[in-house]
Amino acid sequence: MISIVIPAYNHQNYIGDAIRSCLTDPLITEVLVADDGSSDRTREIIESYASAFPEKIRNLTDNPPKNIGAHHRINQLCRASRNEWIAILNSDDSFSPGRFRNFAQFAKATNADVVFGNCAIVDSDDRELGKKSAFYDVEYSLPIGWTPEKVAANNEYFLALLNQNFIATTSNLVIKKVFFEKLDGFRAYRYIHDWDFIIRATLNGRVVYSPTMWCNYRIHSGNTISESTHRVKDEARRMFASIIETNEFLTYVQRHRCASEVNVALSGNRYLSNDARIALVISDYPKSTEIDRFLTLFPGSKMVSSLAEIDESIDFIYSPTSSVSIVGNNELRNLFLASAMGGYDFFMLASNLNHTTFSTPNMRDISFIKRASAARILSGDYSSPMLGRIMRLPRQPTGDSVSLSSVFRTAVISQSGQDVIVSRDPDARMDMTHRTFDYGQRVSPSRLAGLNEDDTRPVVFVLPSVLAVGGAENVLIEIMRQTKDQFAYVVVCTEVILESQGSWLSRVLEQCESVFDLAESCHETSRLSALAWLKALYQPKALLITNGSMWQMKHAARIRRLFKDCAIIDHQCYDDKFGWIEWFDHPGVLASDLFIAVNSRIEDAFTSRLNVPSEKIRLIYHPIDSARIEKNLPHISRERSLERFGLDSDRPVVAYVGRLADQKRPQIFVDVATIAQQNGSNIQFVMVGQGHLSELIDEQITRNQLANIKRIENIPLLEEFYIAVDVLVITSEYEGVPLAMLEAMSVGVSVVSTDVGDIGRVIYDYQGSEALPVDAAAHEIYERVAAVIDNIDEDRLNANEAAARVREDFSGEFIGRKYQAAISSAIEIYANTRAF
Repeated sequence: MISIVIPAYNHQNYIGDAIRSCLTDPLITEVLVADDGSSDRTREIIESYASAFPEKIRNLTDNPPKNIGAHHRINQLCRASRNEWIAILNSDDSFSPGRFRNFAQFAKATNADVVFGNCAIVDSDDRELGKKSAFYDVEYSLPIGWTPEKVAANNEYFLALLNQNFIATTSNLVIKKVFFEKLDGFRAYRYIHDWDFIIRATLNGRVVYSPTMWCNYRIHSGNTISESTHRVKDEARRMFASIIETNEFLTYVQRHRCASEVNVALSGNRYLSNDARIALVISDYPKSTEIDRFLTLFPGSKMVSSLAEIDESIDFIYSPTSSVSIVGNNELRNLFLASAMGGYDFFMLASNLNHTTFSTPNMRDISFIKRASAARILSGDYSSPMLGRIMRLPRQPTGDSVSLSSVFRTAVISQSGQDVIVSRDPDARMDMTHRTFDYGQRVSPSRLAGLNEDDTRPVVFVLPSVLAVGGAENVLIEIMRQTKDQFAYVVVCTEVILESQGSWLSRVLEQCESVFDLAESCHETSRLSALAWLKALYQPKALLITNGSMWQMKHAARIRRLFKDCAIIDHQCYDDKFGWIEWFDHPGVLASDLFIAVNSRIEDAFTSRLNVPSEKIRLIYHPIDSARIEKNLPHISRERSLERFGLDSDRPVVAYVGRLADQKRPQIFVDVATIAQQNGSNIQFVMVGQGHLSELIDEQITRNQLANIKRIENIPLLEEFYIAVDVLVITSEYEGVPLAMLEAMSVGVSVVSTDVGDIGRVIYDYQGSEALPVDAAAHEIYERVAAVIDNIDEDRLNANEAAARVREDFSGEFIGRKYQAAISSAIEIYANTRAF
């Protein structure tokens, strides 16, 4: 039933033990041996055993002997075998007694194509040094959250093998001959042909682990794997490059939807890591302040004056036109993270949110380039396609900007979102899916400076979905502003921001150490790897998840495992029925250590519906920047604000302030304005905000021929606008306690709102008015607004009397202390006492 194949080379001390270990098992009906050109007595020993056991041993040594390599010799012997199954035995190893006991039944029951087992590690004198039980005894730790039990339970051998070779040796493999032929045998690798074969086997057939099958794996000075770590790594990179380019690999990943896990496995593979370096190519010596800034940010980087000085120790190049053209530190950090994730020939910064506009006509100032591609890109040689990644980090107005076609004037450009192909051929295509699995040139986090060594603040990762222009982002900015002396915040965005959403990146950067945008820096399949990379760099003590995203929800369990040594604070629910709370039964979400409820209804939902222990919940309302508002109020007036925003001083002003999104139902506000115009009202309506419904709102205004409504996309200091507003209208289907409402109330604006979140409670407590039902029709909202306008003097008096109390009770200083206590508590109580 089983043929044993033994390729032999210079193992005169061990070949006899190898052959003898095969002679007594009744399932082994033939032993094929061939000497591969040994210079010692190996060939003579083989001949003596073949003469003694001619019915079982087939000596296939060449005459005259020649050396063709282990993989070729294994293939020769396997193809000459006559049985259904083939077991390979290296000439310095041996089989344990009873290795194949019950193998026939096991192979049939599992329908296996390849079976692997365990290894006893022995020395040159057969003394046992230890045991290697497949993935239970790994060379180095599996990725965070990957346990041997998980690998075994789910048969996730493919993913685990991408991380490391737990098979250890070809002596550990038993292969069905027809399957061997299907894979066309072992490929031409000197050190890792077993690793290559078993990975390809998992892609093409059924690989099974047998815990009762043992071989003796001998460690001695002549092992080929000990010859050169550098050569083994080089071979591993070549091997993975070849496997990743196959259709079998891509089909497997797509079928099992495991692209993220693949990148996690590869990023932790120590044979693929070479701690890549970056070089600053710049000619304006002596060193300037800007050059010093770059070299400080990237410890171990190299500065040269020309590309001719770049050697193979460098993997990425930054070559600005001059030192004053070096981009800011946050942009450099994101470029470096993108380079660390790899998969592209170059990475390039866009100056706004449309992927096509840049702040300079020279890509050298805004790009990190792979060394292997640098000469061609910088000289404009696009004879073969180049794949680039466009990263949108709109921090400042850019003045004169240029288009993508102006940057690549001599090339044909094909773009899909962040990915761009630059070539001479208008029909050029690249399979970008393969490029997302980067198997080499991994950049160590040690190559990027984290916090100053003297900075003792605990690092808190903040995970919003995006940094759009909106209330949730305003809340985040105020939380960080109030607590940044206690915590070092690193913001990590995870979703693609839409151009219609706008960006408050520059405002957020004022309150934190760095902002990393994973959706811009790397392919979606690399985001978990990027998070792990950033975790290694900053070593955070806590995660503050401030606004949900689909990617976060889908990967909540993996994020939980990755940050198992960190406190996780969930701050993504803004309603007790709708939105992200509907996803709280997703694996990993409820594993957070602390939950922030932004209103009492959410607090009740956490305890009553989701069974979150009350000690893990903190009720904290949104903060407003009361200090800024109080500072600005004496310097603004209603008259000047009306003039500034183009509003009539003799007509009441009714405003909508918020994102133009489905949740907030801005169409209802337009309906209210329509009713007002139809009734001949002199109210002037103003909508402040932007979002994906912007075009729909504009179409509705045009269709209804509204002359009483004005649209403004963004107002940075809303108190300068609110001073001119009589009534704020909130039409939302669900909310927490909107920041726009609190800021309006802090200036003395009356509020008419649907009764969602804690809005009804807050406006009743501070202004004495009742909220409308959430399903109130537009005419009901208009009637309430009209009633307030008719009684505006009294309503304004009440609102102004409550304004100071709103500024005090919802001040950033007061709310900030609550957040500081909550985060500190989570770090202290939960971070070091978790079992997950």
